Amino acid sequence: MQGERVSRLAADIQRRLHNPLQLRAFIVVALLAGWYLAAYAPIAAEIDRAGRERAHDDQHLSLARDVERLRGEIAKYKRRLPKSADPNDCVQYVLGGIRKTSLKLNRFEPQPLRKHGPFAVLPIRMELLGAYPDMDALLAWIETNEHIFRVDSVSVQPHLGGHGILVMQMTLLGVLG
Repeated sequence: MQGERVSRLAADIQRRLHNPLQLRAFIVVALLAGWYLAAYAPIAAEIDRAGRERAHDDQHLSLARDVERLRGEIAKYKRRLPKSADPNDCVQYVLGGIRKTSLKLNRFEPQPLRKHGPFAVLPIRMELLGAYPDMDALLAWIETNEHIFRVDSVSVQPHLGGHGILVMQMTLLGVLG
């Protein structure tokens, strides 16, 4: 039974291939299937693989550019970081900057060190009394000195005694190396 079906199928195919129009259609379909299997499918797979590799390489290149940009930024600020990570050196440096003004130091409270990324940060709370130009000079020194400081909070109010004296309460953050 099986052999008879196969022989009938072979005879039917042979009869159809004798028809020129059906022969042409069969050859076109066979060539397209052969071309797809032999040429297009491997090339398409290679194109997909190359596209994934390129996307990975583009991401890697983007990260490398970011690293180089960050290294350049670090180089700008590296000289401003203190050589030692001693909080006492930072405190003495800030006190030296305050002594350059005629402000009166009313309160000075260094807080415990905090971590911020790879750096240690020393918060210092202080209260100063004096005239506005002296306070402005101190803030200008904080902005332009050779170390990295940030004014975290500042409050300026008139002193109860008057006479143009102001009270400045400030929290200063100093970055240690």
